[in-house]
Amino acid sequence: PKEVALATATYLLSEEEPRYGLLRDRVSLVINGTRSKEVINTTAFGVDRFTKGATHKPRAVIEPSWYDFGEVEVPSVQRCTVSITNEGTAPLVVRNVTPREGTKIMLPEGATIAPSETVEVEVVLEVPVGTYDTLFGGGMIVVNDPARPVRELRFGATATKKTNK
Repeated sequence: PKEVALATATYLLSEEEPRYGLLRDRVSLVINGTRSKEVINTTAFGVDRFTKGATHKPRAVIEPSWYDFGEVEVPSVQRCTVSITNEGTAPLVVRNVTPREGTKIMLPEGATIAPSETVEVEVVLEVPVGTYDTLFGGGMIVVNDPARPVRELRFGATATKKTNK
């Protein structure tokens, strides 16, 4: 009674069939043969297994990682361009792209960016009917950059009523 236990959740991912990006699970404990009514939510990010001492590494530089569209009409579709540059010495590989609801990131998983190369990526933020406040969009990008494999893009807009012209 009144004792506290510590549990550690570990994700074991297959190198033959890797899973990249956001990993979520719900775990129920069984205590003395009875399933607990409480559920534990776990979250992790699947990334590459990086080897120490590698001399050639990709290095992702993403600009901008935050973009404010300012005041926008409802409904509307907003677009901007994000630059992804590989400042490393090995190819940069896009492992996973997970956009938030209402956001599209035009970057295919598996895309490869050569060292010193820059690609322009279109991002679309949809401003739906019924939105009259600050709206946020964005997403997560997982790359094979050992220094920062998980990157977050954020986009914002202030939705206003459509004007009659």
